[in-house]
Amino acid sequence: MRKTLPLIAGLSLTAALLLPSISHANGPSLVEPTYDLAAKSLSVKIRHRSLVDSLHYIKYVEIKVNGTLPLTNKYDKQPGNEYTYTYNVAASPGDVIEVTAKCNLWGSRTVGLTIPRPDDALKTEPTTKPDE
Repeated sequence: MRKTLPLIAGLSLTAALLLPSISHANGPSLVEPTYDLAAKSLSVKIRHRSLVDSLHYIKYVEIKVNGTLPLTNKYDKQPGNEYTYTYNVAASPGDVIEVTAKCNLWGSRTVGLTIPRPDDALKTEPTTKPDE
């Protein structure tokens, strides 16, 4: 009994510390890609609330260009509740870039961006797919 009591107390404490993080699990509230055609770089602004950045974070950002999967970036923590990652991505006018940010506990957000052609009068706005 003496050895069991500390074990039970330790497990209870661990559960009490982890359950609030899990109950606050959420997908990213914002995924906002912008593409710099001259630099061939994609910047992705992400907003994802987390109380403990090393326990609840965006675990990967997946980038598809025209349906192919050229880039998946994995993470084990996040740098804050709002941040921007920049990636080298080759894309041309007319290409469609799809960005998915996935939470390690629950939820994701996918946003598409069409690279405007020089003759396009208006910049194409990102399109958002529903959360999981």
